[in-house]
Amino acid sequence: MIIEITQSVIDHYFRNPPSKRLELCDSITRGLLASFNANSTAPAIWYLRHKSELGTTAYQKLGTTVTHTVAAARLQAMVLKDQISKGNIPASKLGAGEKAKGGDISLHDYFFGRYLERAKLTKKSWVRDVQAFKHVDAVYGNTKITAITRQMVQAQQNDMMNSGLYKAATVNHGVKLVRHMLRQCAEDGLIPAPLTGIKLLPERNMVENYLNDQDLGKLLGVLSTHENRTVCLIATWLLATGARSGEALKARYSDVDRERRLWKIPSANSKGKVAGSVFLNDSALAVLDQLDTQGKYEHLFINERTGKPYTTITKSWASIRKRAGIATFRPHDLRHQHAVLLINSGRTLFEVATALRHKDPNTTTVRYAHLTSKTMQDVSNCADVAIKRAMAAAPATP
Repeated sequence: MIIEITQSVIDHYFRNPPSKRLELCDSITRGLLASFNANSTAPAIWYLRHKSELGTTAYQKLGTTVTHTVAAARLQAMVLKDQISKGNIPASKLGAGEKAKGGDISLHDYFFGRYLERAKLTKKSWVRDVQAFKHVDAVYGNTKITAITRQMVQAQQNDMMNSGLYKAATVNHGVKLVRHMLRQCAEDGLIPAPLTGIKLLPERNMVENYLNDQDLGKLLGVLSTHENRTVCLIATWLLATGARSGEALKARYSDVDRERRLWKIPSANSKGKVAGSVFLNDSALAVLDQLDTQGKYEHLFINERTGKPYTTITKSWASIRKRAGIATFRPHDLRHQHAVLLINSGRTLFEVATALRHKDPNTTTVRYAHLTSKTMQDVSNCADVAIKRAMAAAPATP
């Protein structure tokens, strides 16, 4: 079916799946189509239909209607069509009888060609990939993708660690990037199968900066008096909600329901692209009461100097932290401090994981389990009090 594909069209077929497989061909971008499975509410898959080098029909998968909006799918289709016009024909979903080509391409050319173009459309962190690839590129970037071995990847991993210049997380990022690239190469038909068996280094990069009651009191005192009121309110919001900094800085009034005391975080603003909700306590509502941006701006927290939402508070936060006399404490540590407050109030790790919106509860356990010892001591003390109370009430033995 040829139709101008819009988001409303995608939503319609998502809610009302067709009885048989359906392909919607976009009338705006030739070759772009959305494929819906029969009787399924699974996301449709975006494809670009094109001619292979042998003149047969081939399909290049672009993503799904969840990962790609209509505009993003059109843009990626146009990029790939430009590649095809220059002779760089993708190899995934090849036409009948055609063999995969392109195995002679180097890892360097694949990264700065096909991989990076995709990443810029789908990943906010593509710049980090460029940084990580510098280390890989220097060692075996000119190697053909068909010749890359597990031993080659691990040798470079060992060299970086033995140099003493890099943390395990930095080394692992490069390894993860290569694994992901080769997985895409396999999906594109450029190599028979992705590399397996590459182990990552253990990372001990969990920074634990928690404040005791005295230091927390000092910080709260500065937050209530410091001249940079907006940044202070942002920090208070982070402490009260346990949100991530990026989520707070992108918060809009349309996402806040004061009557239900609820803040909805859209998937576009959250880590892992998963929508979530945060229940607002009195401290968070007090922040809203002190803001003067409602009705003037779309976002909650506006930089008075630029008239735009904050993108970072790092520099202003350093001034606030120093005035409070706290040596090391990052804005992200306010989220950890929120978890500490919950745990010290007797909340379970499951409740903390839910409040922090951790997808994997093990994340909460690994980071915060040791903080429950005081709480468990209090639990044990409750039993002690009950035993002594029962003993006091027992009748005297004759």
